[in-house]
Amino acid sequence: MEVNKRIVKYLEDRGINNSVLAKKAGLSKQNLSRVLSSNDIKLSQLLSITKALELPLTYFFDGNENVTNEIESYKQKIIELENSLKDKTQLLTIHKRALNTTIEDIEKVMDEFKETDPKLYNDLTKVLTNDFLEALFYNTFEKGEELELKRKKSKSANR
Repeated sequence: MEVNKRIVKYLEDRGINNSVLAKKAGLSKQNLSRVLSSNDIKLSQLLSITKALELPLTYFFDGNENVTNEIESYKQKIIELENSLKDKTQLLTIHKRALNTTIEDIEKVMDEFKETDPKLYNDLTKVLTNDFLEALFYNTFEKGEELELKRKKSKSANR
């Protein structure tokens, strides 16, 4: 495929209109139309076009479209992964806030009972053991990976 036809295909595939490209490349619309419809393209014109499209000069030569398309595909995958990671980080933050709020609420209630009803406080203290808090943690964080780390640290500290 000839260079001018590759340029035309590139523009069509991306919905770029000739007027926009002409303006970015510093060419008149008529000059760009002439370049794109003929087999004769000057190096300076090709350089202006590739620079305007933010492509390497060699992009429109044999084989280079595949490399650039592959690079664009990888860029898109990176963006998707970044967005997915942001979503998961936000979800983890929400779960962490919920856990902290729940524990804080339990502590407040316990402090109230400690003052007003010491017997109930003692009974609740027996119920609200580490096992309960661990179960709460597991329900909040499905995999419980952070809890596993805490357990390991706790076991090594107790030795």
